[in-house]
Amino acid sequence: MASLKIERLFVRIGDEVILRNINLELGDGIYLLIGRNGSGKTTLMKTIAGLIKSYEGEIYVNNKNIKDLSRRDLSLLIGYVWQNPYHGFIEARVIEEIMLIRKILRVERFDKDLLDLLVEPSLFERDPFTLSGGEAKRVSIASILIADQPIWLLDEPFDYLDLYSTQKLSKLISSRRKNKIIMISTTHMCFADFIDPDKVIVLDHGEIIYTGDLRELRDDTLTRVGIIGRGLICG
Repeated sequence: MASLKIERLFVRIGDEVILRNINLELGDGIYLLIGRNGSGKTTLMKTIAGLIKSYEGEIYVNNKNIKDLSRRDLSLLIGYVWQNPYHGFIEARVIEEIMLIRKILRVERFDKDLLDLLVEPSLFERDPFTLSGGEAKRVSIASILIADQPIWLLDEPFDYLDLYSTQKLSKLISSRRKNKIIMISTTHMCFADFIDPDKVIVLDHGEIIYTGDLRELRDDTLTRVGIIGRGLICG
């Protein structure tokens, strides 16, 4: 089992407060983090993943304060997938890109089922920068999550994906529901139908305004914070 606890988290960039008094306590399951562009979703994920180091408050992963963990130790616990799939590519071949994290983290294990589901072997010898947006997205996801971390942070994971790839990724996410914390950020409520989240977290102007069951989240609440409700475009 995995655990994530955030206490009184504030993140400032210059004079601007990006995240304000974030408090969360999460166990295994799927969490949909929803908010308009600029609401603070990416900043929250990057801070949890240790990529933003200047913040106030405390973040605990499996009861360990992330401030006390090395970069490697934190990466063994948390897999953060960038919104833009091309940002992390550095290797000349797809298969080298996918396996690089094992070399960096010095781990033997890898999630073969994840690899088989997301990346066709025909792509292995390709240059990652020659891939289509959807292909690059699937390779980017595989290149981080293949290390099988207990916590996955997926920043807009369905961007670039067609319906078939969205269904495959949703299947993967659902299959890991019982033994990982999976946080998925998005601006589109329709993706809730694909992943059936255990809880929804609504972020607006850096503050959490709702945490709870999807069925209890009203469309008018979403509309007030600039998100199109499911009833308007999904049904």
